[in-house]
Amino acid sequence: MMNRIFFCFAISILTLINNVSAQDNSQNINPDSLINKRLVRMQKELNLNQQQLNSIKLVLPENNRKNEQLKKDIDGIRELKKKNDQNADSEMSKILTPEQYQKYQEKRLMIKTKKTEARIKQRMAYYRDELKLSDQQYNDLKLLIEQTVLSRKELKNKYKDDNEILKQELKKIRSENQEQLKKILNQEQLLKFKQLNKFEKS
Repeated sequence: MMNRIFFCFAISILTLINNVSAQDNSQNINPDSLINKRLVRMQKELNLNQQQLNSIKLVLPENNRKNEQLKKDIDGIRELKKKNDQNADSEMSKILTPEQYQKYQEKRLMIKTKKTEARIKQRMAYYRDELKLSDQQYNDLKLLIEQTVLSRKELKNKYKDDNEILKQELKKIRSENQEQLKKILNQEQLLKFKQLNKFEKS
């Protein structure tokens, strides 16, 4: 029952954002082990020298420690984590050569994109099962989710320094999504969809 509630919280189309808590599947894994594996992978992919490796060994654990602390306080976690990651990224840019840093960024973007695609696939499998979607409904809803993810990303980049405008624009997206959902789902499905997502704050 708790797993169902947790999953419902994570898959909400009303926000369609990378929920840190929803994908925290590594909580039972030793953080040091994960960091060491990441270091080995980075050393292989970026051909790090020893000085770079030693410097990164200081950056990653500290970044991980701060992120773990942020998870304990859900209020403002996304904004705080974003700033923390930006600081860590700034440190990485000082440690790596321009070529290494570019490759590092490309790898991060690729991983993030794959995670987003995987989450959308999970959401759609869940919605198809719970809402008994037809093939046409499945395709339309999937397209709506994908477009919303892209729109939210563009808005966050455009208004990253103006939270008030960002909130207004995101509110518009939520309103537009509600209208689109009415065209995709029948009344019974729409009601159940709202019930599935009642744990998510708008």
